[in-house]
Amino acid sequence: MKVIVLTGPSSSGKTITLKIVYEYLKEINEEETNSFHYLDSAKKDFYDVLVIKGIIVVIFTQGDYINKGAGRKTVLELLEEAENEGKVRNGRPVIVVCAYSQDTESDRNCKFFEILKSKYQIETINKTDSGRGLRVNNPKCVNANTNDSDEIKNAFDKLLKESQHEQHD
Repeated sequence: MKVIVLTGPSSSGKTITLKIVYEYLKEINEEETNSFHYLDSAKKDFYDVLVIKGIIVVIFTQGDYINKGAGRKTVLELLEEAENEGKVRNGRPVIVVCAYSQDTESDRNCKFFEILKSKYQIETINKTDSGRGLRVNNPKCVNANTNDSDEIKNAFDKLLKESQHEQHD
């Protein structure tokens, strides 16, 4: 399983950026999976499964929860769910696009990334600072989110080609 992780501080625009990426992925989705669901009661964070060029693509935005709480799943639990999507679909390759709130001062964040790197091929993209507290339609926010989403799309396209090649070998 290959994982693209958008990291950044809480409230830095990770979810908005991944919503832009999600719209792109939905446009090239080939198979209806009926897997979309919200991960929180505010209907902000979501999880969905798509199929693009025969590859299972899982996207989720709930990256702020390392530990369980308030009925939330941890990021690692969501990754395990994504991995299972490939198993139940005849072992097809899986690419995950997700968010993760990174606090560089925290030991548990360092441990999280050690676990992640030991289990999966990961590509980390750091969220561009878009000016905390600015409105989402502020040009600085729009530019940062657009640039970050383009970087994720490019990383995704590269991993998709790799996965297709591996699937045919």
